[in-house]
Amino acid sequence: DIDDAFRYEFAGGQSVRLPGSGVGRTAQALAEAFGAQAGQQWRDFMAAAGAMWAVARPTFLESEMPSGAGLPRWFRPSPVGRWPRRTLRSMTRHYLRDPRLQLIAEFPCVMSGNDPRTAPAMLATIGYIQQTFGVQHVAGGIHRLATALTERCERLGVRFEYDSPVTAIVGT
Repeated sequence: DIDDAFRYEFAGGQSVRLPGSGVGRTAQALAEAFGAQAGQQWRDFMAAAGAMWAVARPTFLESEMPSGAGLPRWFRPSPVGRWPRRTLRSMTRHYLRDPRLQLIAEFPCVMSGNDPRTAPAMLATIGYIQQTFGVQHVAGGIHRLATALTERCERLGVRFEYDSPVTAIVGT
């Protein structure tokens, strides 16, 4: 977990440093930088993102993806207030009055190559996940993680074959 994970700088010289975890710690930092209302708006925004995560996590991360006829039901959005079919931009504008907060809330979406004007509100869960589980940093970059995983697998006897055609997938 990175204690001083983000630094946002705005026109006019204003800036804020945000911790790598803790909705409360983040809200406090925002309140100190932009006023008490900013901290409360952030808490409200994160509560809505947390409600979406509570639905998405068991559905998409903790259950087996069905095949065939069950697939359309698996992808059907569960009701999470008013946000399942809205954009991230509409959600940030609803909860966050301060344009600086809106930019901070939309930053993970933009960094992942999405446009908050068209991206689903569900992407608000990125910030929620970061603040709940912590922002991590892999020394050497994400490539180092893949290299370490490959090295560990090879020590355990896994053999990788690259540039090989796949003729069949056996088992599930």
